[in-house]
This record gives sequence, C-alpha cells and structure tokens, in this order.
Amino acid sequence: MLVLDMTLPDEELNRFIFYIKKYKEDLPVVLLSIDCSIPKKEGEAIRNLAVYRCIKKPSSKDEAQDILNDFSKIFDLDMDKKLYKVEYLQEENVFSCTFKNLKTYFLKKSDIPEDDGSKVINAEISEDEYYFTVYYESGREQTVPWDFILHMCEENYEFYKTKSAEKITAEEIGERISSERKIRRLTQEDLADKTRILRANIARIESGKHYPSLETLEKIAKALEVPVAKFLVKKVAVV
Repeated sequence: MLVLDMTLPDEELNRFIFYIKKYKEDLPVVLLSIDCSIPKKEGEAIRNLAVYRCIKKPSSKDEAQDILNDFSKIFDLDMDKKLYKVEYLQEENVFSCTFKNLKTYFLKKSDIPEDDGSKVINAEISEDEYYFTVYYESGREQTVPWDFILHMCEENYEFYKTKSAEKITAEEIGERISSERKIRRLTQEDLADKTRILRANIARIESGKHYPSLETLEKIAKALEVPVAKFLVKKVAVV
C-alpha cells in the first residue's frame, strides 16, 4: 500500500502518480489531503488509481496518532481474505464482493449451494470480515466465507473450482473430516468451537458442498490432531 500526499507541489505529485500508474496500477493507495476533498485537477490525475481511502492530513500530534491507529487497521495481513464491501445486484443476480486488497469478484447467486431461490433482502459482512451473510425473503440466512468466493471466482486461487477436479474431491475431504470427527465423538458444534469456523461452514465442508482452503484444513486437522495430508492425499488402490 502507498500513501500519497496530495499537498505536494504539482510537479512532484504528477511524477509520483505517473510512476504508480506505470509500474503499480493495482497497488492500493491512501490519499492524504487537507480536507479529504480532491480538487478536479488532481481528481483527473489520480483517475484509474486503486484509491482505498482519503485521509485528512494531520495538523497536530493527536491527529497524527489517530491516523497511525487507522493505518494499523488498514495494513491488515489478511487483506486478500477480509471483505471490504458486498452488494447484491438484483438485475444480474450476482454479489459484487470487494476484498480489502480492492479486488472485486462477482459471485452468482445460483453458485451458493444452499440458495433457496427466494429474493435476497440484504447481505451483511461479518464483524471479523471473513464472510458475509445473505438474508432471504423466505426468512433463511446463509453465510458465504471468503475462500468460497475465491473458489468460485479466482482462477489463480490454489483451490479454484476447475483445479479442484484434479485433486481429491470435496466430497472425499468432507467424508474424511466427518469420519475423524465422529471417531472422536465430537459434534459439528464442538469442531466449530475448536476451530473458530462457523458450524454452518463445517456442515458445508462435510457435505462436500465447498472445497476448503488449505488454511481451513490446517485448522480442522489441528483440532482433530491429525496431519493435513490425511484429508488431501488420495488413497492408492491396491491391485
């Protein structure tokens, strides 16, 4: 992430903007300005930059400390996993999901396995920002985690839907997790408490409706005291 001081002399400001556009077009940018407003001239200059936020330039130590506190939240190590904004586009029947790294994905409503076909009333990001909840007109609620969005929409994601077919299937992983959990006489709620993964998401994984990320599998493996490979390595057929 880059902090750009909009009070710099025009020549210096334009030079910085030129190089940002040339080499780091997708770099999230935080703007510092006198009153958080961007003059028309500067507004044209920063067009197409990935502007994450505009912050008032501090005029005192207290204001500077407030900005530093804000930056501690902005510089989140999980910017590629935490959600920044989710909107449901009624006409297109898709969810526009923007992560904190400013990458936006369009998740089809029909891609959510538990979608009941009824109208979407609202979509709210969770407090920890790792998932969002869909509220249906039917009264049902459905949680959608960050890794499911990437699984369906991000071709470079390790567990993208078409890559999953080359590995062990989601159904096989789910069956193994369910088996290990039952051997230890744990309920899905117990496993959810141990992993801090929502019970609904545990149920989705065990039923094979979602291909879990490696990070998710590591949490489950640790809770069940088994190696991650137990869930991912295909069994060799004995001839």
